Amino acid sequence: MQRKIIFTLLLLLACDSAGAQTIDYFQNFPANSSGSGSISIGSYNWAGYYGNSSTDVQQAVGGSGGSVPNAQVSSGGNATTSMNNINATAPGGSSITKGVAFFATPNNTYSYILLTNEYTIARNGGTTDPADFTWYGAGNIGDTQRLAIEIDSQWYVNTNVLTISGTNTTSASNFGADEQQETTIFNTAASSWQLLNLSTTGTSTLSIGSTLSAPLPSDDITGFGVYMTGGQTTADKDFIDNFEVDATAVPEPAMGIALLAPLALLRKRRR
Repeated sequence: MQRKIIFTLLLLLACDSAGAQTIDYFQNFPANSSGSGSISIGSYNWAGYYGNSSTDVQQAVGGSGGSVPNAQVSSGGNATTSMNNINATAPGGSSITKGVAFFATPNNTYSYILLTNEYTIARNGGTTDPADFTWYGAGNIGDTQRLAIEIDSQWYVNTNVLTISGTNTTSASNFGADEQQETTIFNTAASSWQLLNLSTTGTSTLSIGSTLSAPLPSDDITGFGVYMTGGQTTADKDFIDNFEVDATAVPEPAMGIALLAPLALLRKRRR
């Protein structure tokens, strides 16, 4: 009988070790409640960059760029579900959820990325790695989006790819109807990551390099974002919203202590 009780308590303790998952970072790109106008993405401590394998990286303009790539936050749409920002800049007001970030390019000769260095994900040598990264994306059919992270000034892209399908999204007002959710489970396996040629302070091209030959470094993640490629031969737009980083769940000590107490009592009785 005691063995059954001990087994049951150990099972409950194991289940509890998952703990409660928490959100480490959440950016819903809040603009304004009126649904009109756009804000430079720089106001959110995010930035847009573009380039290709033969063209040096350049930073996108913050407003309407016309014939040059630009990165903005439009108040004309938003994801169907949202919440207030967590550890993220909200120039439009923390209680506003209406807004979606987008990158617009006049042609399909570039790759582009929306990224931020405003928040550091502390990993403590890999012992507190994030659980996953998730966001909602939309764009033109064939466009791709994938997670990008920065560690020790080197950028990496995940091999998991969101390919836009279904319909071409040309306006932020259509985002909620066209959105596709992407969730990338975080792991450090070398086969899950490729080098990303990107320098935001020096000179480099913007292109994907080789798959890693060793696991991802265990240092802190100092930047993250979404790397995108266009699927059209003419003007292209890619949208993202509700960028979220989920922390790895940790055991809840109070429950663990409560479950261990009966084990101690049983041991005492057996003596």
